[in-house]
Amino acid sequence: AVNNHEFTSSNAEVRKKDIMTVLHWMRILPDLGSNILRILPGDLKALNKNEKGTYPFAKASLAECVNEAEKKGIYLAVENCPRETDPKVVLKLITDLNSPYLKICADIGNILGNIRYRAFEELLPYAIHVHLKTYEFNSKGEEINIDYQRVMKMLKSAKYDRYVCVEY
Repeated sequence: AVNNHEFTSSNAEVRKKDIMTVLHWMRILPDLGSNILRILPGDLKALNKNEKGTYPFAKASLAECVNEAEKKGIYLAVENCPRETDPKVVLKLITDLNSPYLKICADIGNILGNIRYRAFEELLPYAIHVHLKTYEFNSKGEEINIDYQRVMKMLKSAKYDRYVCVEY
């Protein structure tokens, strides 16, 4: 996982440093036995707050990484991160760049509660990896903020047949 928060920066040098970090991990990834690299779209809160001002930077930065990923056969899994965000911009990046090597790492725990299930369902057709976050539990050990029975039905309905990562 690469924490590249600067794809949305207005400073070209700062963005380039983050791009170089992603490219560095793409070179290491095959030695780790993987062809999937989880990355960020930049600062998703900034993208949510000022899409017009930050989206072009995020798209251009991601496009540079995608170009290299396609050459290497590496899938970039863009996570909708951090918590309490709307992933619509992540979906827009994926559809605008339209690469078979650009996918989503869908994290239901990071989506705003009032749009959580609808937004998660929209991400699933593009998901190459899924994070299932847990925050609080009842006395039976069940997560109280997210209906994971519903989530599992959504994954099944979307024919998602890959691993999930449970995060606590």
